[in-house]
Amino acid sequence: MIKTIIRVDNLCKKYNDKEVVDNLSFSAEAGDVIGLIGPNGAGKSTTMKIITRLISKSSGDIYINGQQLDNNSNVISRDVGFTSESPSFYNYLTGIQNLKLIANLYPNVDMDRIRSLLEFVGLTEAANKKVKAYSTGMKQRLGLARALLNRPKVIILDEPTNGLDPQGMREIYQLISKLAKEEKVTVIISSHLLYYLEKICNKIIVINHGKTVYYGNTEKIYEVSKELYKVITNDTEKVLKRLFEIEEYEVITSDFDSVTVSMSNSTREDLMNLLDDLELEDQDIIKIDPTLEDIFLMLVKEEPYEKVV
Repeated sequence: MIKTIIRVDNLCKKYNDKEVVDNLSFSAEAGDVIGLIGPNGAGKSTTMKIITRLISKSSGDIYINGQQLDNNSNVISRDVGFTSESPSFYNYLTGIQNLKLIANLYPNVDMDRIRSLLEFVGLTEAANKKVKAYSTGMKQRLGLARALLNRPKVIILDEPTNGLDPQGMREIYQLISKLAKEEKVTVIISSHLLYYLEKICNKIIVINHGKTVYYGNTEKIYEVSKELYKVITNDTEKVLKRLFEIEEYEVITSDFDSVTVSMSNSTREDLMNLLDDLELEDQDIIKIDPTLEDIFLMLVKEEPYEKVV
């Protein structure tokens, strides 16, 4: 029987009269990677801070490795690791000195553990350099190593690739995937980089205004999508104006040379006929497979696409 490592039941957080987190529930097993996504202000960081007991909850229950956090405060230090989007260190200490300092808070964290983590995150050669000389990416790696010192069963990552270049982002996400697959650590990660979450997460939670709008396996989220088409055009303004006239068509995104639109009952030919009389010089309509970003935008959309044309 596969053991549930973390379970969250009906979690709520209220500030004054505003429900920032509203009855959030989910569970995860060893090696799960859960992507927690939502617009800014949706309640993602608040949820993570509640799980790590940085702030209090209003109601609900959280269980880590079968133990309720309210009754077992030592569970956090023993079984949970956390790193934020901008991890802080003692800049005039070296990387290895920073880890040794934190290691004193935990039993049974020796130098072998510290060295193995530095190797895992690719900082062995920089271990004896002062952190003030570290790049943003190196600090993110060191933050990941610090979060893993106590051999946690759950690791919470809030925007772990903030400020990194594309290569740095790829490397961090590769480490996270390796951590889940090889060490069977359960990962809860919040990020706006949905392209990467799509690749490494086996479960997705989408929240908006504190409420869950999707929770389930990553591959299942694509079932909520209608058919998607990309209109390639040299005049997005005309295309948008026409699409806004018909309720059947829902504009998902647009940029300078294309418009992505979803529709329930129409075909590509229907869409082509609708746009034909615009007499555009260069136009094509392509059916596309939805990305996680496309699905996310559909799920959190509250108002019709903003008419900025």
